[in-house]
Amino acid sequence: MDRTGTKVVIIAGALALVAVVGFIDSRFPDLTFALFYLIPVFLTSWYIGRAVGAGIATASAVFGLVADIVSDNASIGYAYANGAFRLVLLLIVGSIVVRLHVAIARERLTATTRGELMRRVAAGAQEPLGDINARVVDLGFELSASAPDRRQLIGEIVQASGRLARLVQKLEEEEPVRRVGNDS
Repeated sequence: MDRTGTKVVIIAGALALVAVVGFIDSRFPDLTFALFYLIPVFLTSWYIGRAVGAGIATASAVFGLVADIVSDNASIGYAYANGAFRLVLLLIVGSIVVRLHVAIARERLTATTRGELMRRVAAGAQEPLGDINARVVDLGFELSASAPDRRQLIGEIVQASGRLARLVQKLEEEEPVRRVGNDS
């Protein structure tokens, strides 16, 4: 199924769920069903976006208002006030869900980019480190026997360069940043 088809299925399912919750809400006025209106708002806001989430939030508020009016359990003023509060709550939840989804997607992209950058830095550092190590070794062979301090210094540089090369190799092989959530 293509992306448009998936969106249509999600919207249709959300509307059907809103209708079912509204119907049940009208039949059992003593129970609070406001929580169940959150499910379709969450799903559409997360998978489709702010506009559709707001539309489903509005539909949920309307179905809740109708359920309050039909149930004859409350005054008309209460029904409209409850509907308005429900609409505001659902719009806020939808907006928060969209922001959360965008933040998670941005974090995934940042983690992927950071990991790729670290791998490139590690790969790019291998050749210069190898060159430095080779030149330091060559330099060590050219020193005369009368310069033991210089030989010791060159040996230390070779060891440090080797440690740095191993560190960069580890960096290149490992993924430095764990992904958050799934990759879908």
